[in-house]
Amino acid sequence: MYCKKDKIIRYGWRTTKERGKIQRYQCKSCRKTFCQDDGFRWKHKSKETIINALELYVGGGTTLRFLSRFMGLSTDTILRWLNEYCRMICRFVKRFKPQIIDKINIDELFLKMKKTFYYLWDAVCSDSKFAFFFFSDRRDNKSAEELIKQFINAFFMIFDGAFAYPTIIKKLKGVDWYYHHTHRCKDFEDKKNNNPAERLQNFVRSLTHQRRGFKSLEGGRTHFGLLFIYYNFVRIHSAIKTTPAEKAGLIEYLGAETENKRWEFLIKEGSRIILLFYQPYFATLPLPRH
Repeated sequence: MYCKKDKIIRYGWRTTKERGKIQRYQCKSCRKTFCQDDGFRWKHKSKETIINALELYVGGGTTLRFLSRFMGLSTDTILRWLNEYCRMICRFVKRFKPQIIDKINIDELFLKMKKTFYYLWDAVCSDSKFAFFFFSDRRDNKSAEELIKQFINAFFMIFDGAFAYPTIIKKLKGVDWYYHHTHRCKDFEDKKNNNPAERLQNFVRSLTHQRRGFKSLEGGRTHFGLLFIYYNFVRIHSAIKTTPAEKAGLIEYLGAETENKRWEFLIKEGSRIILLFYQPYFATLPLPRH
């Protein structure tokens, strides 16, 4: 709408080749016509085709080249969808952050791509299985701090022998809190205490190995932004029999029983969020509180 008035009437249809007939509306005040934005406005392909592309790329672990041949679409078209809907959904889900976190398991994953080391800083809540990601090209205190800020209200933290975590936790939570609410797995036999983070990393490897690499840091952040959405808001976790976001009480799906329906729900809700200023990739934004 252009004039922001509420005098709206139906005004015929917009006919498309693959999407069929779409209801058109008119504002009686300014006489402008428009179609309701359900997240797929101005798209030539049907929403089923777009959602299937997202599901196969993220959940199926297929490569962009294979997906292009399988669906008969150009790689540029699919890549444009991935970037657009990653930004759109992340603008919606970044508002949600678990407020009650009992225990968090922290670890980092090394990824060597194009002769360059990248690092995925990850953590998972032991109760709700909600995961946090931060993708970086550096293994330093700043990257560790960006990850820990996302679950700063956790009651207990478990991490491996990485040098960055004690310094950052003492800085953010205090020295006394560090010695009473953390456990550092220094020895190999003690690694079993950090098994939830290891299982999360195995899941990430299974959906990342086929990619063989990213052309840039931004491309990796887009991939892991979509993976964050899929793991927390789309995929049913086998241990809790629901999505981590639902288990954490962040979202409630109404009638969205399949993964494709949950993708559609997130896209529709994400299209309603209009922000004047935002960063294009989720990994550069901490999850704000409610």
